[in-house]
Amino acid sequence: MIQSLWSGFCTAFSMYSILPVPPARWHKDSMRYAFCFFPLVGVAVMLPALLWQHLTFRYKISSGLFAAVATLLPLVMSGGIHMDGFLDTVDALSSHAAQEKKLEIMSDPHMGAFGVMGCGLYLLLSFGLWSQVYATPRLMLFPTVGYVLSRSLSGWGVVHFPCAKTSGLNYFFSGGASRLGASLCCGGGAALSLGFLLWLEPFWGAINAILCFGYVAVHKRMAMREFGGNTGDLSGFLSQNIELLTLLVAAIGGIVS
Repeated sequence: MIQSLWSGFCTAFSMYSILPVPPARWHKDSMRYAFCFFPLVGVAVMLPALLWQHLTFRYKISSGLFAAVATLLPLVMSGGIHMDGFLDTVDALSSHAAQEKKLEIMSDPHMGAFGVMGCGLYLLLSFGLWSQVYATPRLMLFPTVGYVLSRSLSGWGVVHFPCAKTSGLNYFFSGGASRLGASLCCGGGAALSLGFLLWLEPFWGAINAILCFGYVAVHKRMAMREFGGNTGDLSGFLSQNIELLTLLVAAIGGIVS
């Protein structure tokens, strides 16, 4: 049991972060508990973000530099794996092709024009929203805690959404995952994240919770309609959009408060 948990921990962090961990063997035991540690991967992204926020206000760093680093930090800490899924999904959705063709496009290692545009738009929007959040430090924890929330909801989706393919990382992980363990850990991570934000700012915390759960429902419906189920790239798409959504809530909260 302990060995299986350790293998799952190493698998989660080696796949979804740049943090150095001992290499994990890819077998059923390491897959079984990997997603139980997905919220902790979000914590590993959150901690450097908190440090950067502390340094920003301690040394009076400009809003532009703050926003640039805040935008790039989660991409660097995750090794870009979720953004890769986001870009592949944008390419596939932009093709307006049949389900099978969309899955082929998603699996293509080359990035299309729509993926490039999607990347640029995402980073520009993120930079702009972080620049706005800079003016409202009390809401800065929303997108920061969002790193835990996004990975918790994405991990929950991996074990609960039907798979679009009988191959690939999503099928491999979901088939070997401990459904109960992943559900409890990812569901618990999401509940703690949302609960903390509700305690921090009840109104905006409630808005954030409604929007995030609503988006997960819309995402599942889109995945079933456009792709016939969930994939690893779609999980990354979900994670990136939840991050952006919590950032958007914080920015709007700062504007109207």
